[in-house]
Amino acid sequence: MLCSVTPLSGFHGALAGFLVGLKQLLPNLELPMCFFWKIKAKWMPFFVMCFSTIMAFIVPDSINFLPTLLSGMYVSWLYLRYFQKNPLTGLKGDPSDDFSFPSLFPDAMR
Repeated sequence: MLCSVTPLSGFHGALAGFLVGLKQLLPNLELPMCFFWKIKAKWMPFFVMCFSTIMAFIVPDSINFLPTLLSGMYVSWLYLRYFQKNPLTGLKGDPSDDFSFPSLFPDAMR
C-alpha cells in the first residue's frame, strides 16, 4: 500500500544519461548556468549529481529521484565506455582516458 502512493519518476535517469553522453561528445562545450556563470559539459554530470544530493536533504520528497538519477548516470557511462559500437572503427566502447570513471569527478577528488 505504501508503494502505491510514493511518487517516483524514471526520466531523471535518462536526463543524467544524456549529460554523460554530452560529456563524451562535447567535453569542452561551455553551457550557460546563469547570466554570468558558465560550466563545461564535462563537469555537468558531477554538478547535477552534487546538486541533486544536496536537494535530497533539503526537500525530502526529492530523495525518491536520487537513486534513479545516480543509476542512470552510472549505467549510461558503463554503456558508452564498454558496449557502444563505433560505426567507423567497429570497436566497442570508448577506451580513452578522457572518459574513464575518475574523469566524471574533478581533479581534486581523483
